[in-house]
Amino acid sequence: MIRFEDKMRPAIEALTPAALPNRRDILRIYPDKDEMDARLDTDEQRFLTAMEQALGAPQKEEPLTRVSRNYRDHALSLEQAAAELGLESAAGLERIFALPQFTRLGLAGLTSGGVIRRDSWEDYFDLIIGHLGLGLPIAPVDGLTRPDHLADSHSFGLELKTNKRSNIFSPGEKMAITVENRTGVDLFIEVIGTDARGRIVELTNGVIPLQGDTAWRFPESGSIRIEPQLGQETITVYASPVPFRQGVLLRGRHITDRFIHSFYGYERRDGQGRLTRNPSGLIKKTLKIETK
Repeated sequence: MIRFEDKMRPAIEALTPAALPNRRDILRIYPDKDEMDARLDTDEQRFLTAMEQALGAPQKEEPLTRVSRNYRDHALSLEQAAAELGLESAAGLERIFALPQFTRLGLAGLTSGGVIRRDSWEDYFDLIIGHLGLGLPIAPVDGLTRPDHLADSHSFGLELKTNKRSNIFSPGEKMAITVENRTGVDLFIEVIGTDARGRIVELTNGVIPLQGDTAWRFPESGSIRIEPQLGQETITVYASPVPFRQGVLLRGRHITDRFIHSFYGYERRDGQGRLTRNPSGLIKKTLKIETK
């Protein structure tokens, strides 16, 4: 168990009932330290017992801890990068990663015996695979932990913004959303909004064209009045030089919405399997909007 020390209860106890009228109700939510430690002990013992039953012997360490700690906390070296690319050796990778198409992806640190952050490597892994000609990766474009998917050629010419530079609004203020296409090519875009509770609405009503050097605005005229609901919302734009299939909204009870696409297609011909659609040129950008 991840142990912790509750800071909330001592702070509430220091307040008088006059300063906090519902003090008694709040204290019921936060048990004292001894009671909380006892609950953690019980939960930890239940977990350890389940591991012993599953693995056949008492365990001193949770089996995935060592692997997950290395994956989460440690930076990536050139040798590890080679291994994750499926290469037998890192020989020659220093010179390859020094090329402009790789330094733009943040790999310069691997060219001189250094390391790079794990999240930087994961953000551009599919582009690295493509540049190296090692195959066609299946990028988790719709993944919740991947707010951005930046195609190498047009990403910097597509801008998603609101009418406030900070993207921080107060209840009652007015907001407008703009997607500017400065890529030099015509694009097809799809824009969705996700509220603080995870509810999704499609703002473009499907995939629509956006010519080069033009902008799309929501709403088309006027503005959105910010309601008094605090929290963080997001706006996400998908853009591609070629048409793509409209996303599908998945909604269930007591869970947040999901929005997914059929970016990849697969078929078998003459006994061989191949991908029929490849979203390597797709751009996904997400903008966080906060109401305070």
